[in-house]
Amino acid sequence: MKRLFLAVAVFLAAFTLKAQESKGLELSAGADIVSKYVWRGANQGQGAAFQPTLGLSWKGLSLSAWGSTGFAGQEAYEFDISLGYSVAGLSVALTDYYWDGQAGEYDDHENCHHLEASASYSFSIPLTLSAATMIGFNDPGLNPADPTLGTTDPTERNLSTYLSAGYDFAIGAASLTASIGVTPWGSALWGSGEDKFEVADISLKGSKELKITDRFSVPVFVQGILAPATKSAHLVFGLSF
Repeated sequence: MKRLFLAVAVFLAAFTLKAQESKGLELSAGADIVSKYVWRGANQGQGAAFQPTLGLSWKGLSLSAWGSTGFAGQEAYEFDISLGYSVAGLSVALTDYYWDGQAGEYDDHENCHHLEASASYSFSIPLTLSAATMIGFNDPGLNPADPTLGTTDPTERNLSTYLSAGYDFAIGAASLTASIGVTPWGSALWGSGEDKFEVADISLKGSKELKITDRFSVPVFVQGILAPATKSAHLVFGLSF
């Protein structure tokens, strides 16, 4: 894991120096506050969460960090690092998810990290199609090693995959996104954990500017989520800064 830290540090230093030389480096920073954190139809905690983000970009290349911390008790803690590249409507990324911040050690990448490769394409319609697959670290298999105990083979990799489609449209001053996500052969990380095709989530998200004063407004959103794979439903409210 130390080698991974060193590789990221070297890349970040080279990335920053090169971008500064070309004067094309852009820094972004922000945060969301959400009433509940739901990811791919899977509930990630019972209470509200604070979710900051920090990113660097240069000529389509990006390096970003995103986190989520629950406000109540031992809520799920997450820290993700993504390396991506975008050109025209195509985007590709490699993301290291660290989900077990409250209970697991950051150096324990085999148990506490999940490495995912993803790609998406945004058409002019505007429709976005995405595919993401877990390719490393913790991605438990679904086939039981001992049917009587219901345990899985720890050496088996599931290659958990999530396919999604999203369509953007507007009603008045509000922007809406309708989306659907499926897992083609099941996953222990989202969905029911069964080895079969499942619809992970169907959602409708509405966003608009909430006017506070004549000169100040705050972006807000509400997202309704139906999760057939887990037989659950969620309504999430969020603020963006």
